[in-house]
Amino acid sequence: MKALSDFEINKANEAVYYVDQGNSVLSIDASNKSLRNKFAGARTIFKGKSGLYKAVLTAMAENDGESVYKIKINGKEVSTLENPSTKSSFSTVKHKLDLYLHKNDIIEILSKAVTNGKIPENDETAWSRGRWSSLILKPVGLEVTNKLKEVKPFLEKDGFLQVEAENFHDKTNNEVKREWYIRSNNDDIPFSGDTIENHSTTASKGAYIEALPDTRVTHDDALITGENFFPVPGTGGIVSYKVKITNPGIYYVWALAYSTGTEDNGLHVGINGEWPESGARIQWCEGKDRWTWSSAQRVPENHCGIPQTITLNFEKAGNYVVSFSMREDGFEFDKWILTKDKSFIPK
Repeated sequence: MKALSDFEINKANEAVYYVDQGNSVLSIDASNKSLRNKFAGARTIFKGKSGLYKAVLTAMAENDGESVYKIKINGKEVSTLENPSTKSSFSTVKHKLDLYLHKNDIIEILSKAVTNGKIPENDETAWSRGRWSSLILKPVGLEVTNKLKEVKPFLEKDGFLQVEAENFHDKTNNEVKREWYIRSNNDDIPFSGDTIENHSTTASKGAYIEALPDTRVTHDDALITGENFFPVPGTGGIVSYKVKITNPGIYYVWALAYSTGTEDNGLHVGINGEWPESGARIQWCEGKDRWTWSSAQRVPENHCGIPQTITLNFEKAGNYVVSFSMREDGFEFDKWILTKDKSFIPK
């Protein structure tokens, strides 16, 4: 989406953009002192398909200041970015970020003119102008679906499917500092075995996967969103499984996990790169220090989750990609189930 053609300038902001046709960017007139160090903004309505997107904000770095940018979705700030310092002006900068978007969301990009005090100009120093040219959105779901196009799927039969977590078809760290590692009796993980317990002897088929490294073991350890805690589904490390559904409809999702405390008991599930609210925040409270099934969703009024509320909707028969994304590091994941029977409880 191009700044000049796909975004509408917000004239109610403290600063207001002008159109820099020569550079094909929106820009702030920093020669006007009343517009300095104040945010200008432009917005657009997202008309694409709901889901997680790899986004790139294309900005313009300047040698007289490191402009600051903010991204807002429906008025809520989701990211703050800053240009790197540069010795030359008008060099392209690509700021990468993840955005989860719904159709008709309002995307707003703001920036402000700043000075680094390095470039003399008249009786003061020059200012950057918060220039930017486009927002590029790449749907994550399409990427993994195409990647698994030739993979043989797991087959649902009579409204039921059970899959070992370690038998994923695709894995990505999603550009975060956590990975899904396969744990077994002979695993080789790049962490100290003395501090990370191995529960493969009691796991199904003698193996499972774990989100490592685990830095938030207790509630007193630092919580770092985007590093050891991922409240937004699809933003942490992801494992994906291609499945073939012959009996479409609503399926209840069960997952088997080994939880030792309050900081390794959450997971998200999605379908075809989309992360519906019905698959967010699978929660474990009971059954600590042993493999335990859950299909409970954590909600504000019940942090331990409401049982049998995690669902995915397969609208028609065919191939799909079911994905699980991290919510907390240290999470241990053994296997998962899809079932159309709401009363079914795995043992």
